[in-house]
Amino acid sequence: MFKKRIFVSPLNWGLGHASRSVPIINELLNIGAEPIIGADGSAAIFLKEIFPDLQFVSMPECNVHYKYNSMLLNIGLQLTSLLRLLKQERNFIRQIVKDYKIQGIISDNRYGIAHARTASVFIGHQLNIKIPGSLISKAVNYQNRQMLAKFDSIWVPDFDSPDNLSGELSRGFKHRDLKFIGPLSRLNPETAPKLDYKIVAILSGPEPQRTYFEKLLTTQLIELELPSLLVRGILKKGDDAQHGCLAIKNFATEDEIAALIKGSELFIARSGYSSIMDLAKMKSNHLLLVPTPGQTEQEYFAKRLSENGSALSQHQEKLNLKLAWENRKKSSGLSVEYDQTLLNRALNDFLNSIK
Repeated sequence: MFKKRIFVSPLNWGLGHASRSVPIINELLNIGAEPIIGADGSAAIFLKEIFPDLQFVSMPECNVHYKYNSMLLNIGLQLTSLLRLLKQERNFIRQIVKDYKIQGIISDNRYGIAHARTASVFIGHQLNIKIPGSLISKAVNYQNRQMLAKFDSIWVPDFDSPDNLSGELSRGFKHRDLKFIGPLSRLNPETAPKLDYKIVAILSGPEPQRTYFEKLLTTQLIELELPSLLVRGILKKGDDAQHGCLAIKNFATEDEIAALIKGSELFIARSGYSSIMDLAKMKSNHLLLVPTPGQTEQEYFAKRLSENGSALSQHQEKLNLKLAWENRKKSSGLSVEYDQTLLNRALNDFLNSIK
């Protein structure tokens, strides 16, 4: 039987987009499609470890840096590079569709990976972009709608309900084919080993903010003198270290991450959406969310979850782990009942629509 070739391409912005592509790729394999993965940088390394037998295509690199505490400044200074990347992606996908006989495209936040004559899906939760200033916000969101209109379908990794995870970022957006496919997470609560630490911190996201955050956490975790683990979130072997009660490692497997979320008394992470989906699936307990400075989406999630009591929230420049530890029981954690049938139905409908 001929397998339909589906090009799956996540944005390389930390490991969140690549991580949430894993259940999509697995489901494509389960229903008899042939996924071909397009990725660059850490996302490519990460996915090759999980899917060593699949075909990979190297994508134009997305090297966005978050140096300043302003989204507008960070993006504005790199706007020329981002526009160049968009053009490269559009040229690239035309050639890929031709060379690999691609019949369907699933792009996770790569705006240029759409093809006029090939069924194209965009996966994203941030359809309404949070930007300070009403005039700038209107301009940015108008441009966002124009770019998303090039995709045949938009899939939101969330539930279509008033108390969903993505909140205002996905509500009220209009598109000719908008589907909610349920939250996506590669973690499995049932296979997690037992790993007990008082405090666990897992880092992610673009440089140099990842490194800034690592230095702050390392200093304060050593001072706390509690059994703690810091996962640096970089795909590099070696460099594991022990500083008093603090263990440091570069990377954790999905089963280890699941166990660390379940076993820790305080779990520290960025408030990126992929992390939130993982925490919700694992029915996490006490959380401290620290948004990446200048990422308004993460600031929105941290504030929202802090206000409803699900998590503690602190700004990076005012990080105080001693206070967070003392107040940890004021956060109830996140919990969502996952429904894989929504994703399964969306993928089956997508494959059936391809002639």
